[in-house]
Amino acid sequence: FIKENFGTMIEQKDFLEVPYEQLKECLVSDHLAVPTEDRLLIALTSWVSYHPEERLPLLDSILAKVEVSRIEDWKATARTVMDLFPDEVHRLSMATWLANAQLRRFSGETRAVDRYKQYATDVLLAIGGIQDKGKTSVGTIECLTALGEPWKPILSRWRGGRTNNRPDQDSIVFPVMHTPRRHPSVASTGDTIYVLGGTPNGCELEVYKLKENKWFVLPSFPLGMDIPPAMALIDGHLYASGGLQKSWVIPSSHLWVLYEGSKHWRPLANMKDARTHHTMVALNGALFVLGGFGGGRVATATFEKYDPSLDVWVNLPSMNEPRAYHGCVPLGSHIYLLTHCAVQRYDTQKNVWETMCSSHTAKQDPDEPCPHPVECTRNSVYAAILNKNLVLSRSRRESLQVYNCATNKSAVWPTLSLLKKTCVALTTIRVPLYSPPPV
Repeated sequence: FIKENFGTMIEQKDFLEVPYEQLKECLVSDHLAVPTEDRLLIALTSWVSYHPEERLPLLDSILAKVEVSRIEDWKATARTVMDLFPDEVHRLSMATWLANAQLRRFSGETRAVDRYKQYATDVLLAIGGIQDKGKTSVGTIECLTALGEPWKPILSRWRGGRTNNRPDQDSIVFPVMHTPRRHPSVASTGDTIYVLGGTPNGCELEVYKLKENKWFVLPSFPLGMDIPPAMALIDGHLYASGGLQKSWVIPSSHLWVLYEGSKHWRPLANMKDARTHHTMVALNGALFVLGGFGGGRVATATFEKYDPSLDVWVNLPSMNEPRAYHGCVPLGSHIYLLTHCAVQRYDTQKNVWETMCSSHTAKQDPDEPCPHPVECTRNSVYAAILNKNLVLSRSRRESLQVYNCATNKSAVWPTLSLLKKTCVALTTIRVPLYSPPPV
């Protein structure tokens, strides 16, 4: 794990406390995922300068693994390294090493060092669903990293070639959830996914953590829900709003929070409007709730913002049309609303809604009102970001609607037909992958 994530580990303050033997064991292998050689040199000399009296005698053995010939801006890197040692005696030891390293650079005494290049990419996950058009829910997870790929329950962490010296964790086999689910509510951030509902009781909650590659059961939602609430995350705290409680005919206006590490859900200020089949996203430390059904199964165009620091809801400009069964994605300073018919976005800086484009399956004029803003997508909808594209899925359809923000165009991909299950929840996580060292 440390070898694969060495580039991330050296950025952490805890790296300075790593024991010498453990650090040496990592450096024995040439196959380390590091950003650049100059960053590696600075990180290792920072480790030495943290306890200079104890670690300066280890300087040569620690820095021997740095490929100095690959440091592009040698002068700037050397200045940064020297600034780490305020004591003159310590600076002399460091200056001696740098001088010898400079000679090796000029003399061409270099060694072939294979470094894995580590980068993060979006991975689209299909969570739960109904297998083979049956009636039984499943808890399986499938993934893809590009729309042309097949869905698989396993993700290769290696890209662009093969080698006999791969990172230790060559692939990720996604584990099955503790509870089978169909079209649950999901919220994800980075390498963590929360899944709620989609079960007979409608209140079971679990979380997937990429680092452990495991699902963990969390405190159940305090209410049994026929339609799960919308969820969003702020600073590790999980918020859930609205939904439809069991045996109720009127949607909920409640907002709940499960603070990170807490064992109990806590109620917060109610939304101004009760709603279900709505969306909620987090952006700039606030929650935004859009559309959905109010009482009497009537879609609403209302739009609200919640400030967690004040526990207060405020109304924002209503959407252009009433919406339910829609998807929503925050991107930059905008909130994108995706439906079967059109893509709209809300500009948080200008406080206005804009119509971006219309789907080829509906009207051609983006300014023309959608003839069926609700009926055209009468099933659960999920939206996610994949490779800078916005992806919209509908639980009982076999295709994905993909919107490209750069070209302002929408297209349909028959990707879900390869999945062999329906009523899935879609979301994305960021996964570190590796490319081979240069030849």
